[in-house]
Amino acid sequence: MKEGYRELITAVVKNEKRIVKDVAVREANRIEGLYVDEQGNVEDLERDGSKIFEDLYKRYKELGFGAAKIIIKKAIQPVLEKYQDLEVPDELSD
Repeated sequence: MKEGYRELITAVVKNEKRIVKDVAVREANRIEGLYVDEQGNVEDLERDGSKIFEDLYKRYKELGFGAAKIIIKKAIQPVLEKYQDLEVPDELSD
């Protein structure tokens, strides 16, 4: 399941990176237990992936990264189809 969250978070960071550039990576690396390289790939998850994803999603929403919910929901859809047991906030799974 850790690999699923790695893919989920990578998809979100890379999508946000296309919009807000390096800010997306910098903010992702501020999340406790998350380490992302400059390209937006997750290098390590040091705690529960669902909690890290939730923290990242909240952070991006707080920063007002455009239409964060819409962008993130679209970015994670293919990953959620592949890993159907991943937990994400309710507003992203409907």
